[in-house]
Amino acid sequence: MQGIRTLVLTNATGDLLAREQEEGRLHNEVWQHYPDVPGISTGKPGDARAAVTPALARSALGSGFRWLIYGDG
Repeated sequence: MQGIRTLVLTNATGDLLAREQEEGRLHNEVWQHYPDVPGISTGKPGDARAAVTPALARSALGSGFRWLIYGDG
């Protein structure tokens, strides 16, 4: 759904991140870079993003949200 306040954490950088940020602004999305962390205990370098998502969502969107839906693609 477009228009819902959304935080997207990604390992994208540079031009790719800039394009996503530009398009996201049109749809009330905040796109932020958060790097992969190699060697964490789960063996999945993107898992660190999952761990910090709630705190970063509060920082980016404020405390007024009631739902936090996490997806990992």
